[in-house]
Amino acid sequence: MFINPNPRNMSLVQPVVALFYTIFKQHDIVMRFFDTTFYDVSETYSNADKYQEEVSLGVKKRDETELKKHLLKPKTKAQLFSDFRREMEDFQPHVLFASSTESTISFAREILKRVRDLGVPHVLGGVFATYAPELAISYDEVDLICVGEAEKTIVPLVKRLANGEKTTDLPGVWTKEKGQVTKNLIAPLVNLDDLPLFDASIYEDSRFYRAMSGKIYRMFPVETHRGCPLKCTFCNSPLQNSMYKNETGESYFRKKSISKVMEDIRYLVDELKAEYLFFWADNFLAYSRQEIDEFCEAYADVKLPFFC
Repeated sequence: MFINPNPRNMSLVQPVVALFYTIFKQHDIVMRFFDTTFYDVSETYSNADKYQEEVSLGVKKRDETELKKHLLKPKTKAQLFSDFRREMEDFQPHVLFASSTESTISFAREILKRVRDLGVPHVLGGVFATYAPELAISYDEVDLICVGEAEKTIVPLVKRLANGEKTTDLPGVWTKEKGQVTKNLIAPLVNLDDLPLFDASIYEDSRFYRAMSGKIYRMFPVETHRGCPLKCTFCNSPLQNSMYKNETGESYFRKKSISKVMEDIRYLVDELKAEYLFFWADNFLAYSRQEIDEFCEAYADVKLPFFC
């Protein structure tokens, strides 16, 4: 079971869910995704879009009537907990994964607590677990954390947990047993061109509709980079670079080839009928001038609006 606790207004599709879903299918592992964006949790967690509109941060008010044509009617926070528990009891997973950022860790913990009694191992990954691992592993509702990229670790981790085997030697995995924590260095980096295609079938179709500049579009993410060559003090990319350099000797900053990016785009446009694209990168303009020219020439046939 995979959850990516996300308030309803934060409706961009999370690429990590589709990526892990594809990887699991390639290894005959069944994954189910519980999508929290179908629930209204605004009584507890703030609505970022509403805040940005109120303080005039350049966010245009959207046509809620148009958006409601595509979105499912929101359920309550109480329904979220009851529905999630029902999913867990029905699916009976060997492991529950949660991916969280700093802004969603409280939400993630609240969900995990509600099913703690089911005895399923809880694994926390994502930005929060990577950059605050000591804090993340200290939570009572967390058994293991994944630090750094997990594409090379997640399959053996699931198989070992399913078979009741030890996980204490897996790269990037911290394991907590009887209060004792075993820590491992992060796993080697993946080649972005080797990653499989985005598999959107794990999502409800209504998840693809998003407001942009006051209009509603069918929008999908396209990963182009991981990391950034710059060293801005407000960003986590410099920390990523230093962490991977120290533990693996590798540079975290990587670029997906333009040919691979266009392969992903053609799938999203031809198969999923994308109307708007979001280039998912810390710094899209970290491409070279030659690569930008190559992209512009290839993208001229696509003719879809995008942001990055």
